[in-house]
Amino acid sequence: CRPLYTLDVRFAGELLARISEGDETYHGAYTPVELDIIADAPYGGPRDLSFTASSEGTAFQIDDLCLEVIGTHPDPCESPFHSADQDEDNRIGLTELLRVIQFFNSGGFQCAAAPDATEDGYLPGAGDAHGCCPHASDYIGSGPDWSIQLTELLRLIQFFNIGGYHYCPGDATEDGYCPGIA
Repeated sequence: CRPLYTLDVRFAGELLARISEGDETYHGAYTPVELDIIADAPYGGPRDLSFTASSEGTAFQIDDLCLEVIGTHPDPCESPFHSADQDEDNRIGLTELLRVIQFFNSGGFQCAAAPDATEDGYLPGAGDAHGCCPHASDYIGSGPDWSIQLTELLRLIQFFNIGGYHYCPGDATEDGYCPGIA
């Protein structure tokens, strides 16, 4: 009796796909399996992709796995408009600035359960709801920490005082935006 194999693909802990021997997507050992599922993965959390295989119900981690990236999907969290710029006019207005100050003063922010329930899709205060795109003002460190640091707030105040900003991902700025209207 030949064992049946199953491959679980997880992204940020969430099961995205289960590929079993006999499925159309299963091609056997050492044959490429096309996984066009990362584009549908949740954003805003850890970006760990893990593979776990099982044979006849016994799970084991795959140690020798080769992944070839054939194409990339644009990051839906990357935008030419800053998250604080709710009317997308490349200017940070007083109300927009005050909203980020609210996040700073409340010790953090999180995703609103219904994005349309708030003006920007976020709720003030620390929490575990991180299934949406992080705020563009939350850029210090290796990833979002779901809080606004003083330096990050001062950067937004700079855009407010100068009268605008523009998207400049190729200019190696700390947040992908440059002061002033382009």
